[in-house]
Amino acid sequence: MQTVPELFDTHCHLGMDPLRQNVPEVLAKARAKGVRYVLNVAIGSSFEEIERQVHEFSGLDDVYIALGVHPHDVDVFPLGCLGDVRRLLGQPKVVAIGEVGLDLYYRSDNLAAQKALFAGFLGLAQEMGLPVVIHSRDACLETMDILRAFPKGTLRGVFHCFSYSLEVAQEALGRGFLVSFAGNITFKRASALREVARDLPLEGLMVETDAPFLAPEPFRGKPNEPAYVLETARVLSEVKQISLEAIARATTANAMKLFKIEAVQAEAGR
Repeated sequence: MQTVPELFDTHCHLGMDPLRQNVPEVLAKARAKGVRYVLNVAIGSSFEEIERQVHEFSGLDDVYIALGVHPHDVDVFPLGCLGDVRRLLGQPKVVAIGEVGLDLYYRSDNLAAQKALFAGFLGLAQEMGLPVVIHSRDACLETMDILRAFPKGTLRGVFHCFSYSLEVAQEALGRGFLVSFAGNITFKRASALREVARDLPLEGLMVETDAPFLAPEPFRGKPNEPAYVLETARVLSEVKQISLEAIARATTANAMKLFKIEAVQAEAGR
């Protein structure tokens, strides 16, 4: 049996149920599938919930943290929350800002507030030199317009759970962002998304779960978990007609570089 090189689940929510109920078991299952690194995206309905996750998960080996405010929570996190977030960005395992962005799937009446908070987080990422994890759903034009207001080269990051066109992906890559694919690329009706992945350069790609959401085939209908990122990598290897080992190696290297994991490890004396 061939050994798959180490995978990096670049977006999951260990702080959400049911994952939160048994994090050690969730991570053990992931490591048994070759998933060594995990980026826990710390979001919540209160700043205290975000802060709790930073402290709770910082001590776990090979678990790193992004922290931000989901656009669904813009009503409970006004612009003033940026000061609180800034206070946590110096924590050693915090390697990114996010997820932040725009989501018009359920609501568009608060678009102005979403835009203001998103732009504020991008400015903070630019100031701190941190990558930003972008959430964008049914808001392609609005998201790109905000990004275009920042000069090229001043921001870097990733479009998580990418769902847009090849042209949007290419512009994102040109602006210093990567594109991350989640379990939705495995869905039977996702042929257009698989075509986008096929045509993108390997050096611009990452894989993720967005666990506990978006469980891939053949686990649809169940809670997602980091172990299942292997299924996303497997489909990506089929789409690009290269080995699973090559996909794992490249996507992990891309994530290590974006989040500067080796620098964090060196600072921790590992």
